[in-house]
Amino acid sequence: MGIDRSDMLPVYLQLASVLRQQITAGVHRPGAALPSEDGIGRVHGVGRMSVRRALDVLRHEGLITTERGRPAVIRTHPERTFVELAGVDRLVARMPTHEQARHMRIQVGVPLLEVHRADGSLETYPADLFGACGTPRT
Repeated sequence: MGIDRSDMLPVYLQLASVLRQQITAGVHRPGAALPSEDGIGRVHGVGRMSVRRALDVLRHEGLITTERGRPAVIRTHPERTFVELAGVDRLVARMPTHEQARHMRIQVGVPLLEVHRADGSLETYPADLFGACGTPRT
């Protein structure tokens, strides 16, 4: 699949789709760097702005990490720790605020898990490192 300029879908979204497919197919392995923005642009025949926007889409999806002056890197997905939920606990997933992400060192594109305990307490976890398990309410 390549970039189809006659397609109504913007070029950067088409490029994001191509790169996403390459990542999920294992062409680009976790922990590996993607080619440079210029390199991606040359291979796919698109401009730097389209490449940057495509990489931003993938970053917000949690597939890659970016750092100024360095190539984008495919995210590794560490093994998750599971938090036990009791029958009346509630789990809510949402995107963290900027402050929460900074404080908890949560990367862009990673949701926050909120565990609302029966006693009224609240626990928060980054969803790339934690999951939840337990008995569902009836």
